[in-house]
Amino acid sequence: MTEHSDAAATRSWRSITQLFHALGLKAKLLITILPFLAIILAGTGYAMYKVSTEYMDIALERNVRIRDLALAHAVEDHLDQCRRDLLLLSRLSLTPESMPAAFAALQESSSIDYCEFGYIAPNAGQHIFFVTHAGEPHPVPGAAIADIRPSPFRHLDDLPPLRNGEVHPSPILDVEYPLPLPQNTGHRVGERIIRFTTPFTAKGSTSPGHLCLGIRARDLRNLLSLYNSRRSPIWGYPRSDEVRFSYLFDPTGWILFQSDQLDKPNAELGTFLARSGYTGTLGRPGLPCAFRPGTAHADYWNMVMDAAEGRDGILRLRDDGHTSKEVNSYYLSWAPIRFRMSPNKPPMVYAGATFVDRSRLTVTAGYEYIDVMLLITLGSTLLLSLLVYLMSRLSMGPIYRLTKAVSAMQTSGRLQRLTLPESGYETGRLQAAINGMIDRVRDQMEQIRQRDEAIEHVNLKEPARLEGDTALLEEVLQGDMPDIVGVGPRMALFKSDIARAAQVDVDVLVMGETGTGKQLVAEAVHRQSRRAERPFISINCGALDENLLLDALFGHVKGAFSEARSDRKGAFQEADGGTLFLDEIQSASAKVQQALLRAIAMRKIKPLGRDMEVDVDVRLICATNANLAQMIQDGDFREDLYYRLKVLTIQTPPLREHPESIPLLALHYLRQAELLVNRSGMSLSKGAVRKMTGYHWPGNIRELINSITRAAVMAETEVIQAEEIKLEIEGLRYVSPLDQDAIGGCGPCDDPSGQEATPLDETNTTPPGQDDSIPGPESSSEARVQSGDASVDSTKQPDIPPKERHKSVPTRSRSDAPKPTPPISDGPPELNRRQKRALPVIRKRGVVSRNDYQSIVGGKLASRTAIYDLQDMVKKGLLIKEGRGPATRYVVNPKARRLND
Repeated sequence: MTEHSDAAATRSWRSITQLFHALGLKAKLLITILPFLAIILAGTGYAMYKVSTEYMDIALERNVRIRDLALAHAVEDHLDQCRRDLLLLSRLSLTPESMPAAFAALQESSSIDYCEFGYIAPNAGQHIFFVTHAGEPHPVPGAAIADIRPSPFRHLDDLPPLRNGEVHPSPILDVEYPLPLPQNTGHRVGERIIRFTTPFTAKGSTSPGHLCLGIRARDLRNLLSLYNSRRSPIWGYPRSDEVRFSYLFDPTGWILFQSDQLDKPNAELGTFLARSGYTGTLGRPGLPCAFRPGTAHADYWNMVMDAAEGRDGILRLRDDGHTSKEVNSYYLSWAPIRFRMSPNKPPMVYAGATFVDRSRLTVTAGYEYIDVMLLITLGSTLLLSLLVYLMSRLSMGPIYRLTKAVSAMQTSGRLQRLTLPESGYETGRLQAAINGMIDRVRDQMEQIRQRDEAIEHVNLKEPARLEGDTALLEEVLQGDMPDIVGVGPRMALFKSDIARAAQVDVDVLVMGETGTGKQLVAEAVHRQSRRAERPFISINCGALDENLLLDALFGHVKGAFSEARSDRKGAFQEADGGTLFLDEIQSASAKVQQALLRAIAMRKIKPLGRDMEVDVDVRLICATNANLAQMIQDGDFREDLYYRLKVLTIQTPPLREHPESIPLLALHYLRQAELLVNRSGMSLSKGAVRKMTGYHWPGNIRELINSITRAAVMAETEVIQAEEIKLEIEGLRYVSPLDQDAIGGCGPCDDPSGQEATPLDETNTTPPGQDDSIPGPESSSEARVQSGDASVDSTKQPDIPPKERHKSVPTRSRSDAPKPTPPISDGPPELNRRQKRALPVIRKRGVVSRNDYQSIVGGKLASRTAIYDLQDMVKKGLLIKEGRGPATRYVVNPKARRLND
C-alpha cells in the first residue's frame, strides 16, 4: 500500500514538473514570485488588522460605559430633584386652603411634570389629594380618596419609619384615581407612578401626617429614550442604525421598562427588546410589562448583584441572532442608580441602568481594511507583473516578435512567409521551420479549394429540386386568382386586398413600380366582381397624346371633325356596365384630367360633337407607377382627381419584397417560355435559382420574364445554367426594403472575385417626362381601342390557352447585350447652371433619384427637365444609371470622382 502511494505521489510531482516546464518565462516568474508576495502582504495585513481591531474595541467599550454612566447619573438627578421638591413643599406652612396654590407654583417652577400631590392627615376627613390629568390639576373629593387603588393609606403601612427631612421612593405603582366629571361621575384615570413620601405636620395640627408627590414612570422611560437618541446631551458623532437600547431593573432582578422612540412620549411601557434572548417570568402586580429572567442567565444575575452592591461594569457577550444577524457580539454595560433619602444617610441603590450597544464599526472597518489590503495586493501584483513583463520582453524580444507575427497571420487568415530581421540564431531556425510549414499548408489549401470549386461547380449545374414549387404552382393556378402568382405573407396580404376590392363596387387606384402587374390586378378585381360578365376596357394613357386620348375615352359623333366619318363610342361607353382600366394615369394632361374629373363625379360623358350627355355605369380602375402625391405638390396632377380616384388603394409589391416567390415565378414563366420556343422538359439548375434569388430585380416581374425567356431561347441543354441567366446588373445582390431606405436605393455589391460589378447604362429612348418602361403583361388583349393610326394595345400574344393568356411573355424587350459605362473625357464636361449647383451635393450623397435632384435644384423643376439633366450627366460619364421606372437611381461614377480628385 505504501509503495502504491509513493508511486502515485511520484507521478503527480512529475506531472506538475512537466506543466511548470511547459510554461513561458513570464508565467514561471509570476508563479514563483507572486505567491510569496501575497503571503507576505496577507500576514502583514492580518497582524495590522488584529491590532487596530483591539484598540477599536477598547474605544467602543469606553464609549458604552460613558453613555451608561451618564444615563444613570441623569436618572439619579431626576429622582433627587423630586426629593428636593417634596422637601421644599414640606418646609412650607401649608394649610388645606394653600395646598392647591403651592402645587401649582411647583408645577410652574419645576422641570418635572408631577402627576400626584397629596396630604395624608393623621385624622380621617382631612386628607387632600390632587391628580394632574390632561395638564391640569384636579382635586380628588375627600370621600373618594379612599377609592384610590391601591389605597394610599395602605402605602403608609409599607413605609419604613421616616424622620423629618427623609424621603422614601416607592416602586412603580399602577394607580387608579377616581376623577368624577359632570357627565360621568364614575370616571377614573390610571397612571403608573413612583410616589415619594415624607413626614409632614400641617399648620394647626399637632399630629404629623405625610406629604406625597408622584411622577409618571414613563417620564423616566422618556429620559432613557432621550439618551439613546440623536438629541442626547452626550451625543458626539453619528452612529450606524444597529439596535441599541437602555432599560431599568430593580435590585430584585425585575426588568422594569426599556427605552423607546423619542417621538412617542405617551407610548406604553415595554420590555420586548430587553427580554430578547432571555427566558423567565413576564409581568408582576402593578407592572404587566416587567420581566424577570430565569436563574440560568448567570451574566444577567451577576449584573444585578453588582448593581445592588453599587458597582458598575461592562461585558462583551455573544449575540444569539435574536436582534441582529450582522453583528455577532454586543456590549452590555450597567450602573447603579442611587437615591439619598436624606443628606445624613448614605445613598441606597434604587435601581440599575443598563445600556445594550451593538455596533458594526469593527465589522465595517474589517471590510474596509480587507478592501485596502486587496487594493494594495492588486497594485503590488500589477507592479511586479509589469517588472516581470519588461524583463521578459527584453530577454525574449525576438521570440515575442515571432509570436506576434504568427498571431497576426492567424487573425488575418492569410498565410504569408515570415521575414523578421535581427531574429537571432534560435529564432531564425524557428522562423525557417514555420515558413516551411506555411508553404506546405498553402499548397494543401489550394488543392482543397480547387476540389471544392469543382464540386460546387458540378453541384450548381444539377437541376434544382422544385417539386414543392411545382405542386404549389398548380394550386395557385387552380385558385381564384390564377394570374397572381406568388407566395408568402406579402403576397397573401396582396391577394386579400384584391379580394376585398372586388367585393365592393367603388373606384380603385393601383399603385406600384413598373413590371409589378398592375393590369393583372385590375383584371383580377374585374373577374371577381359583379361586373365580371360585362366588358373590361383597357386604355394606356401614356401611349396617346391629349386629343387622341380624349377621343379614345369619350368618343365622337359623325361630323364632329373633318375625319369623323362615323360615330365612335369611347371607352366609357364601351365599358358601360363593366370596368374601365386606365393605365399610366399620371401621363394624362391637365385637360384630360379635367374631363375625367367631371366624368367620374357625374358618371356622365359628352362625346365630341354631341349636345346631350350620356349616362354611363362604369367602375374605374386606374394604375400609376409615379408618386401622385409628389406630382400634386409639383402641380402636375390635380388633387381633386387624386382623391376621386383614391377610394380604394392597392399597392402592388415589387419582387424584392417577396423573394420567396422567385422560384415559383421562374418555374411558371419557364413553362410559358417553353411554348414560345417549342421546347419541353426544361428545368433550372441550382446555380440559376441561387443567382435569381440573390438579385434585386429593379424591373420586377417583367425583367424576370425577359430573363427566363432569354435563357430558354439561348439554353444549350434542357437545364438552364446560371451563366445563361442574363441580368441587367450582374453581381447585384438582393437588398431588403429596409436596407434600401438606409442606403438610398439598391447598388452594386462586391463580386466574389473581388471585382466591383459595373452597372449598365440604358439609353433613354422615350421623350422626357414619360416612363421608359416597356409594355409587358399589363397590356390586355381582351379589349383594344383604336384611334386613327394609334393603337392603344398593339401587343401580339402567342397562341396560348386563355387561362395563361394574361401571363404571357411580352414580345418587346430591351437589348440583351450589356452597354458599357460611358467614357470619361480628359477635360471637365460642360454643365448647365442647375447641374453645376447639384453635382457637389450628388457627390456627397453618392446616389440620388429624380425627386432628389428636383429637391436639390430647388423650385418647381419639371420632371422631364430633371430627367434630361440626369441623363445628360450619365452621357458625360459623371453618373451611372441603375434600375428602371420608379426604382431608377443615379449613382456617382467612381472613375469620375477619382479623376476630379
